[in-house]
Amino acid sequence: MGEQCSETLSFSGEALLEVMTAVLENKALFRFQAKGFSMSPVIRHGDILTLASLEGEKPGVGDVVAFKNPYSPNLVIHRIVAKKKGVGFWIKGDNGKDWDGFFEEKKIMARVVRVERGGKNVWYGGSFIALLSRFGVLTLFVPLVRRMKNSLRFMG
Repeated sequence: MGEQCSETLSFSGEALLEVMTAVLENKALFRFQAKGFSMSPVIRHGDILTLASLEGEKPGVGDVVAFKNPYSPNLVIHRIVAKKKGVGFWIKGDNGKDWDGFFEEKKIMARVVRVERGGKNVWYGGSFIALLSRFGVLTLFVPLVRRMKNSLRFMG
């Protein structure tokens, strides 16, 4: 059985993209810590994401994917919310009103295959969450979840 490395390395921007690409090209899984709130409340800042290459599998509506947005140097992890034949995949963050745009399949670098929070696997959605994300419904839950957390802290 292969040896696992428990050391944590920190990369961002272009360096993260290069390391991820090298790992995925070797048919290995790539794990890293999510940063940001664009996928809240489903995927949270600090969650551990595991990515796998598409390996000839077609991405679909509801998949959370990694891609390089041409307007940002950073890796973006967002959800496919629609597919348009001949154009590509419509991608957006669950916690945003704006879409990233349409992307051809070849621009999608990997698919999220696991989300961990506090050492446990968490459900990160599918086509139903994609539908809610597409119409901005999930953005309504974020302030509610924050208020509930703050109330629990105040009470506890």
